Amino acid sequence: VFGAVFNMFTVFCKGVITGRDSFYVILPWWWYLLGMSTAAIVVTILVFFIKHKRILYDIEIVLSEEVIKTRALLDTGNRLYEPRSQKPVIIVEENLLSREYEKEDIYIKTAGNRSEHMEIVFVQKLILLDENRVYENLYAALALHPLSKNGEFHSLLHSKLIN
Repeated sequence: VFGAVFNMFTVFCKGVITGRDSFYVILPWWWYLLGMSTAAIVVTILVFFIKHKRILYDIEIVLSEEVIKTRALLDTGNRLYEPRSQKPVIIVEENLLSREYEKEDIYIKTAGNRSEHMEIVFVQKLILLDENRVYENLYAALALHPLSKNGEFHSLLHSKLIN
């Protein structure tokens, strides 16, 4: 960042060309102070936005006969797609469903295994409540175990859903 800021300031510089076709920039001392201050401000702004990036979302999942309100984590590593329709697949804890739904198996590749299977159910709508965004005709893979140790979230969002 410091180098990029100084590159911007070179427009205001005076220079000296030596006999060996070299160009040396001559700047007053306060330009260095100005460059360091500007770089520090840029880094502070970047750190602020990185720290305040949203990762937890209040969501509503609409199935054929049920509406589930829960909290979801944006899983940047979730790139699951239903093989036939290529629709994104979110992951939800199976115990969130109060009744049985028609399930189908999909086979996925994981880091540990060549092929693993998960059961999925059809989701009519997924609503991100805080942002008022609606996604229709998705799939939800059912996790047989809790997704967070402390119960902070019960679903994982697909990385494609949050841009």
